Amino acid sequence: MDLEGQELTALRGLSRALNRGVIELIYFEVRTELLHRYGLTPEDVVQFQRQSGFRVFYCRECDLAGRSKARVTFSRSGLNRLHLADIGSVPRDIGTDLLAVHGSLIIERTVH
Repeated sequence: MDLEGQELTALRGLSRALNRGVIELIYFEVRTELLHRYGLTPEDVVQFQRQSGFRVFYCRECDLAGRSKARVTFSRSGLNRLHLADIGSVPRDIGTDLLAVHGSLIIERTVH
């Protein structure tokens, strides 16, 4: 999802589907300067997804360097090859792509 700062608007429109787990994965862009145009922060977008039952991860190779990798076991075996890092606290200034995974897909999570 790349909506130039309107990601939260789209997510709000999907809130019932998100809460029911109908949507399992969301790959989205988050850029501070685009969100600020609409009075939003990256934390707003990530927090909304967390409240909807999602875990949010860094997924791009350039964002994984120097971060603790999350070892996540998914109920869908094809997803188990992903290299991810928990986003944890959201930086105030960010410009990257993130992956939100609905909790129903996560079987086990360990950090190494």
